Amino acid sequence: MSISKKYAVAMFASGSLVGGPLFGLLFDRWNVPKLITASGVLCIFLGSFLFILQNEIAILMGRFLAGIGAGIEGGIVGLIAKSSSPTSRPKKISILYGLKQIGVVLGPLMISIFLGGVKTKCFKENSYDEELCILGINNHNSTGYFQMGFSGILLLACPHFRARSRN
Repeated sequence: MSISKKYAVAMFASGSLVGGPLFGLLFDRWNVPKLITASGVLCIFLGSFLFILQNEIAILMGRFLAGIGAGIEGGIVGLIAKSSSPTSRPKKISILYGLKQIGVVLGPLMISIFLGGVKTKCFKENSYDEELCILGINNHNSTGYFQMGFSGILLLACPHFRARSRN
């Protein structure tokens, strides 16, 4: 087993251990939730890009950086607590964690469907190949591509989020 496979989960957890308090502090100190949320999502995006590179050190650093971005979850829960009334707060936090669990289930499912059911032809000499030749997608880096895609969409949506203050 290579180093990256052994320690990838530990690096992600270590990154979220750093990111949770960091983003919580940023949310408490400054009232710019869009910018802080966008920076957390950007960490996930860049960490996913490093995951694609297939270098063991890049994979470990990418998992750590994505973990820092995932640590934003605690700050978002705090933001929900500050900006919602006591009666609507449980519903909003339940929706947040429900969406997180849907992502945990659908992410690997989509990857297995995409890689298990789709085989493409490479344009070089019409040879049959398991990889998507243009992007180099394979079983090892497909997770990074999917995570980059979803975090890219979320990054584009960040400026449109509205944080309402409690009245």
